Amino acid sequence: MRCDELEAQLTDFLEGLLPAAVEAAAIEHVATCERCEAVLAGTRAVIAMAPQAGRLRLPEEDREELLQRILSAVAAAGEPRSDGSGERDR
Repeated sequence: MRCDELEAQLTDFLEGLLPAAVEAAAIEHVATCERCEAVLAGTRAVIAMAPQAGRLRLPEEDREELLQRILSAVAAAGEPRSDGSGERDR
């Protein structure tokens, strides 16, 4: 799985709605990609901050904006590998 594929399916991943094979690929990708691990952690943190609001469904436009803000914050905070892949050295 690539970063863009995970990003496109992040909501379904977090809600446990992905087919087993796709979920396994997402888990494997997150385990080897610092950027996606940070995106996932940041998204989970945002979700954890709003339990009193109950479960809401953001409009697609708002979800995309939130995701882009998280990705921008992660990019600003992290230092990518020299090859720009975001993947960890094994």
